[in-house]
Amino acid sequence: MLIRFSCKKRVPTVEVPTIEVEAAGDTPLYHETALSRFIARHEGLRLVCYLDAADVPTIGYGHTATVGRADVGVLKITKDKAHALLLQDIKWASMSAYAITGYSSGNVHDAITSFIFNLGPGALHGKSTQIGRHLLNKDYTAAYYGMQKYVFGGGRRLNGLVTRRKEEGEMLLATK
Repeated sequence: MLIRFSCKKRVPTVEVPTIEVEAAGDTPLYHETALSRFIARHEGLRLVCYLDAADVPTIGYGHTATVGRADVGVLKITKDKAHALLLQDIKWASMSAYAITGYSSGNVHDAITSFIFNLGPGALHGKSTQIGRHLLNKDYTAAYYGMQKYVFGGGRRLNGLVTRRKEEGEMLLATK
């Protein structure tokens, strides 16, 4: 199965295959990286589907793509499945970040991948922030300040998002 997305008309469409992973006994399914640890730490792990602060059905480490309202409180997954979904979602966000920034690794890539993982690629092109334009122009300071506006969930300022945006911004600025 392929997921097709386009971040903006000027950015080419990228096809990202989904990852189907089945648990096989004690075989580790999860390849940890600094980026996956960063995202997992900020997302937290919930093995039963729930509504997040923005009222979005969520499971595992912030996975929202394949769950709906009917799954809330009912759908349960294993830790291995949560890790597989995390890797799948990171791959999707990473390809989105690459399509926007042209970087496939490093601080810019990791900061923007985390941001996209949390908010989706559309957040980079909001009229009030224009983060995507700043990234294309390599104006990381302006991108940092734009990212700091995304700290609300369900209409409330969330301390966890304030911390995450600060850390993503610091990662982005460490590029200089």
